[in-house]
Amino acid sequence: MVQTRAQQKAIFTEETQRLGDIQIEQTNNNQAQNASLICYRPSQVIMASKIVQTLLAKKLEEAPKFEENVLKWLKSIGNAFKLATLDDSTKLALIAKYLDGEASEWYLSNMDDLDTWSKFCIEIAKTYSSPAAKQLAAQQLQSRRQGLQESVMHYYNDILQLCETMDSQMTDQSKLIYLLQGLKLSLHKEVAR
Repeated sequence: MVQTRAQQKAIFTEETQRLGDIQIEQTNNNQAQNASLICYRPSQVIMASKIVQTLLAKKLEEAPKFEENVLKWLKSIGNAFKLATLDDSTKLALIAKYLDGEASEWYLSNMDDLDTWSKFCIEIAKTYSSPAAKQLAAQQLQSRRQGLQESVMHYYNDILQLCETMDSQMTDQSKLIYLLQGLKLSLHKEVAR
């Protein structure tokens, strides 16, 4: 059953409240000897747990809906799901909330065949990857050079994103070739070490 964000939020809030209201009674030594295990969680730990749960729920609410760049979206939604520590079956159950229009219709039509998260990722990438975007990424990779004031990290992340757009199965060796190709000459010596 697919739930709306409002329903999930209500369930989450209700469960958080229920768990937060659990009180642990302290016992004297005689009672402690009779009990096999007593678990006490200080209020600070409970509060921290509630804060983490709230932040994760907010992160899921803010996760982007699918628009145009399927690989960028898959990475973004995958990261949001990973932060929320969702298992693959939960990801599949929730993903419909992040699809609109044509993508939603595509998902509903193919839902029975998309029985695993990895299969969903592969199929949506195949369906919505643009050949023009791949060609543009290939051209940009060939001409991309690190700018004089550009940080290595910015250059690195940009190259990796272009590689992912061009070929999501690209080997690390190929990525390294593209990285070195446009790296400032002054840094080649450092990289060779």
